[in-house]
Amino acid sequence: MTIANAFVHNVQEKMAVPFKHSSFARWSSESIVLELNVDGVTGYGECAPRQYVTGESIDAVHQVLTSWIKKRLMCVAHFLVSGVPFDEVLAHEFSFIIDVAPNACCAIELAIMDWLEKRTRTPLGPKAVVDSAPFVPVLDSYGRWNASDSVIAKAPLVKLKLADTLEETCKRISVVRKQTSATVLVDANNAWSKKEISAVVPYCMDAGAEWFEEPCMVRDYQTLREIRTYGAKVLLDESVQNENDVIAALDAEAVDGINIRIAKCGGLSCAGRIANLAKTKGLARYYGVQVAEVGTLITAGRILALSDYQPLGVEAGQSDLFFNSDTLWVTNPALSRDRGIITRTHNDQLNGRNPKS
Repeated sequence: MTIANAFVHNVQEKMAVPFKHSSFARWSSESIVLELNVDGVTGYGECAPRQYVTGESIDAVHQVLTSWIKKRLMCVAHFLVSGVPFDEVLAHEFSFIIDVAPNACCAIELAIMDWLEKRTRTPLGPKAVVDSAPFVPVLDSYGRWNASDSVIAKAPLVKLKLADTLEETCKRISVVRKQTSATVLVDANNAWSKKEISAVVPYCMDAGAEWFEEPCMVRDYQTLREIRTYGAKVLLDESVQNENDVIAALDAEAVDGINIRIAKCGGLSCAGRIANLAKTKGLARYYGVQVAEVGTLITAGRILALSDYQPLGVEAGQSDLFFNSDTLWVTNPALSRDRGIITRTHNDQLNGRNPKS
């Protein structure tokens, strides 16, 4: 007889170091962890709903996952113990909710994957093609880096969030360009209006910026296409949540690269398909994170990033910077902060554990 239960945890862990961008200032995590217990094995999945990204709230995703547990848990448990292939389990479950709740799908997928990897001791994610990758140093709106000067100095790409004023943003860009040969990516988080674009983008380019992430309103393809006529390169994040979004942006000639984040894309499998589509279309791939990830999203993002030979950039869920990692649902962060790289070690799977609290 199969014994199964599951729990939905809302995680609001206080951050030791807050993080700010133009859309939000964050002082605590805002994640959901799905705990899946089947026959004595526990898998953990995580998602990070952000209304300004996918339109999903914590409460809405919590409700979807609670409903999924009531309606689908025993069926999924039967699939798992019966040895139904992982892809078949996902295809069956996602057919119910993928269009309305990508974050819920992400939590379900990672929980099932974590359970299966623990049960079978077999990795299920994409295969790593590189052993390590440099992570992208990020300067937040407060003007604080998430990396040391030595790491910034050798980074091939750095990301800057907007400062309070355009003048301060450009001053920060200029300082970076004097100190390093890194490519500069400015992440505007959809802050600039259509009327501002013709002034602010060239101003930032004169200061040394080359890439612009979500510089205007989401899916404003006309403005994005205009930005590219200046010689700037456009990285889309919130504007790309699925494969159809990639095609639409390409058809509009409004994109040079895609920021691929596991939670907003509906899980590791969906994110992987977006990455593969971007590769075939000649688009740059940037592997981003949700600020304040606390669990399996961290490792899932790294696994996907390390399956790409030539990413534009790789961020890392840096729990050691933001939290006391002993209280989180993830072990072995596989991050070398002094070298500025992420790695995938022999035990860096989607493994998790209960937090202290």
